[in-house]
Amino acid sequence: MKRCAAAIFFLAFASPAFAQTPPSPLALQAIEQAQAAPEFKPAIMLLDVRRVQIAAGVQLDTIEQITLGEQAFNNKMWVESEAALRPLFDAGVLGGPSDEKRERNRQLQRVVYKEAANARDTLVANEIAAAGKYSGLLYTETGEGYFGLGDFAKAEELIRKGLVRGLLKPDEEAAALLHLGIAQLRNGKAAEARATWAAIRSNTGAEQLAAAWTVISQEAR
Repeated sequence: MKRCAAAIFFLAFASPAFAQTPPSPLALQAIEQAQAAPEFKPAIMLLDVRRVQIAAGVQLDTIEQITLGEQAFNNKMWVESEAALRPLFDAGVLGGPSDEKRERNRQLQRVVYKEAANARDTLVANEIAAAGKYSGLLYTETGEGYFGLGDFAKAEELIRKGLVRGLLKPDEEAAALLHLGIAQLRNGKAAEARATWAAIRSNTGAEQLAAAWTVISQEAR
């Protein structure tokens, strides 16, 4: 697989030392198991698969990079979407003369760039809105949005708020715990992150992705 330019951005999910090593076999095995989970749904979990693949040292090919960007777009992770897709827009792979979906992807480019430019303002507004919501879902989703800005402290704060507010569906809670662990790891709290991931019980693939992150956190030491 060729190294994609966006990978440099997403390597923030792993420690700098670990990111330079070859892909971890144990982490890759856990990632494969996640995608074979009984209730794994690509539309929901594929973004987290791509994140942990990069953290594990995988160099995404073009198709994988596109799915990363499009899943981030679908999840309203605007900055992550831009980071993944901009190199492909710049190279003409998407939206270029030979792209069969040229007009569709040019429209995608305009939306992604606009939303990414306004991402911080959107997240601030979402945090305010989350305070008035019955469940903690908007808090957890907004916290995840701060991954793209590299603000893992804010991500941890808001995901915690969402978990405390509660009333999450089982798959939503599993995803929130997965993301909380990522934020804790990036905030230098590896032991806390591993404890958070160990608490996940899910058939969606989140439990196996948590196992992959646990391996990454251990091998990065």
